[in-house]
Amino acid sequence: MSTHHGDPTDGDEQPRGFEGDSGSGEERERSRNSRRRGERKEKILHTRISEQLAEDIRAIADDLRVPVSNLVRNVLEEAFSAAERVTDDVGDILDEVMGEAEKATEKLHRFRERHSDKEDVFRERMETASEQIGRAAESFADAVDRMAQRSRDRAARRAAEEEAEAAASHGTEHTRRPAPDPEPARAADFGDVVAWQPVVLNTPQRCAATGETIPAGAKAYMGIGSSGFTGLYVGEGALPVSQSA
Repeated sequence: MSTHHGDPTDGDEQPRGFEGDSGSGEERERSRNSRRRGERKEKILHTRISEQLAEDIRAIADDLRVPVSNLVRNVLEEAFSAAERVTDDVGDILDEVMGEAEKATEKLHRFRERHSDKEDVFRERMETASEQIGRAAESFADAVDRMAQRSRDRAARRAAEEEAEAAASHGTEHTRRPAPDPEPARAADFGDVVAWQPVVLNTPQRCAATGETIPAGAKAYMGIGSSGFTGLYVGEGALPVSQSA
């Protein structure tokens, strides 16, 4: 399939709309208008397309009652024009964004210059306040330690005084009321006992001489009568006088 397409430039020249430096939006608009007003030099453009696309193009051309070549040329021109408009709009938007970014950068620099001195003063004040707070905390901790130490000293003195008072009271009580010495058991108290057999108790037993409990494992004496064991136990230190002599 072949069609005629208007070439806005001479054979080897690069299209002006695709130069490296696009310039401002006004320059691009002037370039596009100048190209449209320029004399068209018709050239033949050959390309391969599918059968289905060829049938669709022919059907549309028949509906519009225009030649297929004119339809293809007009579609291509409109497509490139739309692309150029989009490129122009994007370029304008980028220019505006870059301009706003530069303005914001300048404002930030000016703000930093105006407030740099204030930041230094604020930093110095914060450091001074931090040092003062640290010294106050140390003083408070020392005061708390001194108070705790005084409390411990008072508690120790009070405990010592109470202990001394208790010892004095206990000593006075013993002085006033001395405990009577236990009287040793008499031989006559155990007239039925013929002999005392030394033993080691396996279970606690009651001392027949003092009435106290003799613990298990302690040494004791078991009373033996003429007919055998009398059932009496005497602690090691409570043996009757006549037997321990």
